[in-house]
Amino acid sequence: MLSSDLSYVQFSSNITYQEAHTINQICGEILVENYSNYATLTTIFDSIAFKQHLSTESALKSFTQNLYAHCMPLANANDSHALVLQALFYSFGIGCKRSYQNAIVCLNKSIALNNTYAMHTRAYIYKEGLAGKANYPEAIRLYELAIKGGNTDAMNNRACMHEAGQGGPVNYPEAIRLYKLAIKGGNTNAIVNLAYMYETGQGVPRNYSEAIDLYELAIKQGNATAMHNRAYMHHHGRGGKINKAQAIYLYECALRKGQMAAKECLNSIKIDKDLAKQLVDILWDDLIHGGSFTQSTIFALGQYCKKEIVNRIKNSPQGTSILFLKNLLKEESTHPLALILKVKPKEKSLTKKAAKQLVSIFHTPTSPLQSLEKQADDLRKTGVTFFALCRHKNSSLHGLAPDLQKMILSMAQPGAKDDITYQSRISVN
Repeated sequence: MLSSDLSYVQFSSNITYQEAHTINQICGEILVENYSNYATLTTIFDSIAFKQHLSTESALKSFTQNLYAHCMPLANANDSHALVLQALFYSFGIGCKRSYQNAIVCLNKSIALNNTYAMHTRAYIYKEGLAGKANYPEAIRLYELAIKGGNTDAMNNRACMHEAGQGGPVNYPEAIRLYKLAIKGGNTNAIVNLAYMYETGQGVPRNYSEAIDLYELAIKQGNATAMHNRAYMHHHGRGGKINKAQAIYLYECALRKGQMAAKECLNSIKIDKDLAKQLVDILWDDLIHGGSFTQSTIFALGQYCKKEIVNRIKNSPQGTSILFLKNLLKEESTHPLALILKVKPKEKSLTKKAAKQLVSIFHTPTSPLQSLEKQADDLRKTGVTFFALCRHKNSSLHGLAPDLQKMILSMAQPGAKDDITYQSRISVN
């Protein structure tokens, strides 16, 4: 890890903080010759979501500029790993102005130091024609050189060229051989590419079962493309029955990681009441922990599942934290649960409106937000009472050490440990 002073409070959302934390960690790994998450780093840098965050989040922009500045003296000292990072920063415009020419200068220096990831990245620039016309022979030469050095990303990309017939005839057997070799080295993109060959029957007999096994393996390793492709199989009943709830879950996960193709797929699924109720179970962990969701999913859950969601919040550990509830109830909150609770109900028929007004004469319903406000207030009162007893001389709790007091309260209210401090927690109005 490069920066030891990354703080959540610097960022406007948990998402941008997590992006900075992940980038910081991976860059630190690369500087000590650990490239296991190199592909993840390039995926983050290339994602539309990250680019949007970088343009709107000042803390994230400042972080990337500091990262670039930190690597500069190391690159100037001919550290091959810092040179690879600098090349990535130049290629994507991270902390600096985008310049493929500057990236190539860094890569060539690192290649001279026998860095296989510099070879792989330079080969990719040749293959895609990012700094001029595509040059397949040079791309192949550098990929083959990196493969000899055991670079699994080079194996995967060279396999893609064989599969697509780039720089030579289509060669499925060689593509499969290289994919499998890369998979043995732990390359998740190779897992996805081989899975897709099995799913589509390209170069091998179609085998949905094998494709699913491979996609599931890549999903466990956080691969967004695997999430999207497996979701598509659920969506269209490939290799099993149609499962729209699982499809939505995986599309949402993929989109969160920058796989923008998932958005169009999500927009094509109409969520009715039954499907929405299935989604509450499947999405709950991501919902309570603040994961981002598309507007269509938020709207459907707000239309059909608001009451159940309020009950789940109240019965969750987070629901016993005043801090969590107060943040959730803020007008400007972007937490997915807050957005769900703010969804307005559909317009009812005149008959239903009249019946509702008649009922309200005799009974004033409690809104979801009011219900959570009451829970927060009850928690505050419990805290006040508990600490008052701890101070009372005749109480059995009197004289307990502060840490023990907090431990006892957290047994009754597990979410108390998530509050900033117990004293600030019970003083919230």
